[in-house]
Amino acid sequence: MHTKIVNKLHILGYEAYFVGGAVRDALMGKIPKDYDIVTNARPTLIKSIFSKEKISEVGANFKVMIINGIEVATYRKDKYFGLSDKNVEISYADTLEEDLSRRDFTINAMAVDPNSTVGLLEDGKLSIIDGLTDPFNGQEDIKLRTIRFVGNAEERIYEDPCRILRALRFCCLFDGFYNIAPETYKALRKYSHLVKLIPKERIRLEIMKVMEYNNPSLFFSLLKEFNLLDYIFPSLDAGWYHFDDKHHNETVFLHNMICGNSISKRKPLLRLAGFLHDTGKPEAYNGTNYAKHDKIGAEIVRAELEALTFSTEEIDYICSLIDIHMVSINVKQKSARKLFIRLKENKLTWKDLMQLRFADSKANLKKDNINRADIKKMVLNIHKELKRKPAFAIKDICVDGHDVMNWLRVPAGPIIGKVLKYCFNAVTENPENNNRPYLLFLIRTYKED
Repeated sequence: MHTKIVNKLHILGYEAYFVGGAVRDALMGKIPKDYDIVTNARPTLIKSIFSKEKISEVGANFKVMIINGIEVATYRKDKYFGLSDKNVEISYADTLEEDLSRRDFTINAMAVDPNSTVGLLEDGKLSIIDGLTDPFNGQEDIKLRTIRFVGNAEERIYEDPCRILRALRFCCLFDGFYNIAPETYKALRKYSHLVKLIPKERIRLEIMKVMEYNNPSLFFSLLKEFNLLDYIFPSLDAGWYHFDDKHHNETVFLHNMICGNSISKRKPLLRLAGFLHDTGKPEAYNGTNYAKHDKIGAEIVRAELEALTFSTEEIDYICSLIDIHMVSINVKQKSARKLFIRLKENKLTWKDLMQLRFADSKANLKKDNINRADIKKMVLNIHKELKRKPAFAIKDICVDGHDVMNWLRVPAGPIIGKVLKYCFNAVTENPENNNRPYLLFLIRTYKED
């Protein structure tokens, strides 16, 4: 669809280009995730041309059109007044070069006409052959794996301090082999304190974007290098020099980094839980051990994620994983049932917990990783228990509140929950007890303490 949009604009005599991330990714040999288009056609005209498509518009004054999910923007130029992406005066630009000059980094300030310059390779990636519009040598910076601001680095940061975090995130595009241009590095150092002016929801967005990269740990290490980690994740910063000598050969920070990197980028929230799972250790340390570091870590991370405007659902998921990550999954039948009950109470799956535990094991440089035989045994034990169809919640047992009221001749009230909990505990101890005659017997013979 993105090519059809460009072609239709061209047929009608307008300029249209792919711009930004799609061009950058194509030059890096990656399949672009999103295609943004810029054109000299004005929004009202774009809306008219594509009136038969699914179209919406964003932006109060200078509208960006969304056509079938693809962003189509008119050439713009910006005049910033500093310290926020909201403090800006936007006007239409006449040329593509003007539009590219308003962008943050050289690697994002390129455009390409797909009709004359792009070929599709067998693996689905794009090959840019010629005709690239690259006024700031972004293609060369990609070859050099260099992050460089467009124009004056200090001005770019002062315009929008979130570009500090974007610079560090884009370093991760190069999988650890990156450079920061000297003038860009100097400006990042000088203005790193402006991170406190970045809206927390934008910080959250940068964190979640970096979870989709191959090596997010670099982002956290760069946050430390530029004195930003203590502001965003104080709990991670506290583990930078903290060694758990008894159980690990690596610092708590490095342990968290290896763990997070070991989790699939297809599960960003689970991955973030991996990066934060042992953040409770520095505070929990009592001089001898790290008792309750899982509970302490969950409480600390909850406060940090709330400050960063993560949703309640996201926070509950991450903190529940941190809280439960020390639970054994080398399960016997009875402990397996209790584990499943706890997972269900926290809206987690056993697969999530296993992935976190395996990554946790891989991140311990003092001990051998869990081997394939151990993993197979755990999975077989879990599947065996699941086939027994055990009760994981009160609603899964063979009696309900009406049975309690009928057999004990009591009205609705707290006693109902107490009796059902009593029956549920009996089933948890032995799944064979989950049959109606036995549970009715328990109800009839129930006595309050």
